[in-house]
Amino acid sequence: MEDECHAFLDCWGNTSLIARRTCFLEQTWRLVPTLRAAYCNIPSLASLDRIFQHNILWPLVAEYVYELTYLACGTSENGL
Repeated sequence: MEDECHAFLDCWGNTSLIARRTCFLEQTWRLVPTLRAAYCNIPSLASLDRIFQHNILWPLVAEYVYELTYLACGTSENGL
C-alpha cells in the first residue's frame, strides 16, 4: 500500500478491496453524480477532497473506512 489515499481510491492489488471500492463509489455517485467525472479526471487526493466536501457522503465514507481497516488487519466482525 502506498498511502491511505491510494488504498482508498486507486489500489488494484486486492479483489476484496476492489469490490468494496466499487460499491462505495457506486453509492457515492448515486448520491452526488458530479463526482463520477471528478473521479475520472482529477488526481485521487483531489477526488477524495471533493468527496469529503459533501456531508451527505460522510456516513458512506465512515463505513468504507471501517471496512478497509478490518480488511487491512485481516479481520472483520462482518466476515468481510
